[in-house]
Amino acid sequence: MAARPVVRLGYVRTIYPVLNQCALKTNWTNICKLPGIAVEMWLVLSEKLNFDVEFVQVPEGYGTFVDGVWTGMIGALANG
Repeated sequence: MAARPVVRLGYVRTIYPVLNQCALKTNWTNICKLPGIAVEMWLVLSEKLNFDVEFVQVPEGYGTFVDGVWTGMIGALANG
């Protein structure tokens, strides 16, 4: 059986009720009772559309344009 594709989702910070810190831990479904609205939404979509979700933190924020290069989330998207 082929592996499910992985969708990487960037986030800047964890703020409940959107994204709870406990939802980012390994095997969090057994630990985290309130993962957050965004996590629950993406899990439903991933099950219905057959893909896995990986949350990736971007510590530089959403991004700024510095010396012709984007930083943060926009830079991460631009660089794959």
